[in-house]
Amino acid sequence: MASPIKSGGFVKFRVIDDIHVIACYYDQVEGGYVMRHKFLVSLGTLVLLLTSTILLPTVEVLGNKEPYSQLERISVPGGLPPTPLEQRPEGEPLDSLTSDSTNILSDVPSFDWSYGCSATSAAMMFGYYDRTGYDNMYTGPTDGGLCPLSNSVWGSGGMYNECPLSATHAGVDGRTAPGHVDDYWISYGSPGPDPWEGGIEHTHGDCTANFMGTNQWKYGGTPPTYNKDGETIFWYYVDGGKTPDFVLETLEPSDRDGGYGMKLFAESRGYTCSMYNQFIAELDLEYGFTFDEYMAEIDAGRPVIIHVEGHSMLGFGYNTDRTVYLRDTWDDDPTSIYEMTWGDQYGGRSHIGVTVLQIDPPGIIESYVVKPQATSTSVNQPQSGPTSQDINAMPPT
Repeated sequence: MASPIKSGGFVKFRVIDDIHVIACYYDQVEGGYVMRHKFLVSLGTLVLLLTSTILLPTVEVLGNKEPYSQLERISVPGGLPPTPLEQRPEGEPLDSLTSDSTNILSDVPSFDWSYGCSATSAAMMFGYYDRTGYDNMYTGPTDGGLCPLSNSVWGSGGMYNECPLSATHAGVDGRTAPGHVDDYWISYGSPGPDPWEGGIEHTHGDCTANFMGTNQWKYGGTPPTYNKDGETIFWYYVDGGKTPDFVLETLEPSDRDGGYGMKLFAESRGYTCSMYNQFIAELDLEYGFTFDEYMAEIDAGRPVIIHVEGHSMLGFGYNTDRTVYLRDTWDDDPTSIYEMTWGDQYGGRSHIGVTVLQIDPPGIIESYVVKPQATSTSVNQPQSGPTSQDINAMPPT
């Protein structure tokens, strides 16, 4: 039988248990590579392939069960408002900031904290997309299915504000069945076990927290690193390189990355996208996401998740003096805007990284191609994070 592996291609392996790996074969095409095959093989077969003369392409081991030697695990524990709240900068009227040196995206919702700052920030991003042509992001009954600009319309479930795009909850927005809050929430910082254990878990859909692993103790790795209530996990290349979705997929199923979960949410709504996490250049690593790259995302109409220590926010504008305009998840007034200096602090928390999601236009599915690399990748030594500006050119696995 002819081998499907051809000269000029390469294979990526993901170890999924003690005896199996997933192999993804990428074939060389004009201008790059495209994935042709994805199949399950045993470790015995893998050893045979690695020692066989028929294995002609480069082999890249993207992930292993443990350790993740090149990835750093960053916990975002939930980002409740600082105490006192005065530690956070005072908001400004949105209409007062227009100038030739600013670019601020319109139609970006302002949601107050709803069962996790990372999930709330992602909900604001997808709410923006819902209002700008991607109308399947929010499909609830409020405002005729158009995502509102404020989650105040859904009220409070007691201590926290409700937002069904962030975390679904029985009795909110016409939902009658148990949702995210019912199945996973106990109290802020609770390690679990989650309330649904021993019963029937609801089917994931409709909210960002479901897909991002937020509040769910089944994600986060092995004890004692279960995700606590309010918590979301993000993984970064330690050298500051872009950490793309096809690398983050290798951490599945137990180590769900919040940014990868955002991609899964968008795909569940029928859209095609790519994403990556990256430390910022100001950390003085080998690589890093720059303010110029941030401005380019905003200019392309794409908000960016801004990570400071222990908190996630949504960046949706800038001033060329390195000011970032953002929604900080602690205010539901869409006419108010908050700001920070790129690479500095917000509310006493240092800026560390970003999550970038690049979504294709509605109804368009593009081919993913990766340019050939100049050097081969060692079987036993995965290389540092991708540094291409065009992360969309990289293939999913």
